[in-house]
Amino acid sequence: MTAAALMAGTSALAVTPHKAVAERYSQNKDQAAVVNFAPKNFLKGTPANKMAASRSEDNQDIIWYAEGESVIYQNISTAFSNTLLGVVYDRQDVATEIVYGEGNEVFIRDISSTSNLMTYVKGVKEGDQIYVQLPQCIYLEYYEEEEYYYYASVCERKATINPDGTRSITYAPVAEELNHVVYNIVGDEIVMDLNDGDPEDLSIIPEFIVGIVDNTTPGEGGWVGFGDSYQILSEVEAVVTTMPEDAFVEDWAYTTSEGYVGVVPVGITETNVYIAGLYPQQPDVCLVGEIGEDNKVMFKLPQYFGIDEETGQLMYVIGYQFTDEYLDEYYSIDSVTMLYNPEEKTLKVEEPFIDLLVNYGTMMPNYYDNYFEMELFYQDPEIVNAAPVTPELENLVEYEPEREFGVVVWNIPAFNVNGAVLNPDNMYYNIYFDGELYTFSPIIYWEIPEEMTDVPYYFTDVYDIVIWGESHEISFYEPFEEFGIKSVYIGSDGVKYESEMAIHSLSGLKEAVAKNVAGTEYFNLQGMRVANPEGVCIKRVTYTDGTVKTIKMMKH
Repeated sequence: MTAAALMAGTSALAVTPHKAVAERYSQNKDQAAVVNFAPKNFLKGTPANKMAASRSEDNQDIIWYAEGESVIYQNISTAFSNTLLGVVYDRQDVATEIVYGEGNEVFIRDISSTSNLMTYVKGVKEGDQIYVQLPQCIYLEYYEEEEYYYYASVCERKATINPDGTRSITYAPVAEELNHVVYNIVGDEIVMDLNDGDPEDLSIIPEFIVGIVDNTTPGEGGWVGFGDSYQILSEVEAVVTTMPEDAFVEDWAYTTSEGYVGVVPVGITETNVYIAGLYPQQPDVCLVGEIGEDNKVMFKLPQYFGIDEETGQLMYVIGYQFTDEYLDEYYSIDSVTMLYNPEEKTLKVEEPFIDLLVNYGTMMPNYYDNYFEMELFYQDPEIVNAAPVTPELENLVEYEPEREFGVVVWNIPAFNVNGAVLNPDNMYYNIYFDGELYTFSPIIYWEIPEEMTDVPYYFTDVYDIVIWGESHEISFYEPFEEFGIKSVYIGSDGVKYESEMAIHSLSGLKEAVAKNVAGTEYFNLQGMRVANPEGVCIKRVTYTDGTVKTIKMMKH
C-alpha cells in the first residue's frame, strides 16, 4: 500500500484497475468547507514489509496476524477519513473483523474503521463487554530511510481560530487513565460510542474519537486524519448469488456510454437473468434480475458481492440515477430495470443516466468499478478471434529538457477488424520508441512491480500510465523521434492476434497533410453493416491512398 493510498483512506479504494475516481461522486463538499479539519501530520512513506514488521520489540508489537475464530461484521460507523478530497466526517459502511482468540482474548482489525491498515488491536472480552486498552502501535512505515510508528489512541478534540476567522480542528491523545475503549454487546450487535450523541448528526463535531496518531504524548500527538466516534457492528449474514445449474450461459459483450467495454458470462433461466464477471476478484458472483412483463428485467439493489480480498471490505452492487446529462446531481436507487430482447439477445438499461457500481459498502459511492448506461449483447464467437483494430495516436507532448518528460496518448480500441468487442482482460499492447520494443522498468516507473514489455490493456500505475476508456496516456523520460504501438488479443483458440503497427514520427506529424476520404461504412457491435446506425457503432473510413481508419463512436 503506498502513501497515497494510505492518505486517501477508503477513497483510495475507488481507484480501479482501469478507472480513476469519478469527480461527480465527490462527497461532503459543503460540509468540508464549514470546518477546516487540520491533522497535524500525515502518513508519509511506504509501509514496512509485513514479515519485517512482525511482532518484536523493534516494531512496538504490531499485530499483523491474529489466530482464533474470525467473524466479519458490517460496521456502520461515524468516522473521519483522510481522502483525496481532504479530511471528511461522514457515516461509513465498512467491514470489521474480530478474531476471538484463546481465553478471553479479542483482536479487532482496523479499530479506526476507514484506515485499511489491516492490523489489529488486542482487547479482552468480559461478559457483555469488550475492553481495549490504548494506545497500541498499529503501523510502521519507512520514509527517507527513517522509521515512523503510528498508534491507535482515544483522542480529544482541539480547536483553534485562524487569523482569517475560520476554525481549525485537530485531535490529540487523552491522558493514560482515560485511554481505553469499551464495546458493549447488545443482543446481536456490538456498539462503541464515545460521545453519547446522535451518530447520524454530522453537524456536531465529536469531542472524542478513536484515532490514529504519530505519537502518544497526551495533548500533543499528531493526528493523521482517521478516527471513529461511533461504531455499530452486526454479523454479516448475506450470501452471494452464483450461476444456477439450469441457466443457459453464453459470453456477452457489454459497452458503457463512458467508452468501457468487456465480455461477461450471462445466464438465462425461465424467470431470471444472471450477469457474472462484474467484479474480477469474485468472477463467479452474479447480479441477478427477475424477468417480468414485456421482458423487463428488474435487478433489486443493493446486492451482496462478497468480501474484497485485498482490503477485507464488504462489496455490493448499488445504483445511482443522475438527473440530467450534466451529471451534477444524483440519488440512490433501489432497483434497475433492463429491457431484455430474447430474439436479438440484448439487455439495455431502460432509463438514461443510470450507473451501476461495484461498491465498497452501501452508504456512499466508493467504488471498485462502475457501469454507466450499460448495454449487453451476444456476439457470434466466429467473428471474435481476429486482429484488433489498429491503435491511433491521440496526442503527443514532445520531450523537453526543461520539463524532463514527454507524454504520448494512444487510443487502443477493444474491438477487432470484424467490429466485435474484445475482452480487454485478454489484451495487451507493446510500445516502441525509435523502432525498439520498450521495456518498462521499475527504475524509471516506480509504481510497476517488475520489468514489463507486454502491458495489460487495463494496467495503470495511476502516475505514468493512466487510462480513460480507450485512451492510454504514457509518460516517457528521454527524447524520442519515433513512436509506435501494436495491440494483441489472445483468442479463445490460444492464438495471439496482433493489430497492425501504428508508427508516428515527430517530423511526420509536423508535415502531415489531410487525406481524401474515398468511402465511409458503419457496422453495429455484432459486426453487421448498417445503413442508419444508432447508439454505439463502428465507423470505417477508407482513404484514397488505400489506408483504413476504424473508429468506435456514439451515433444519435
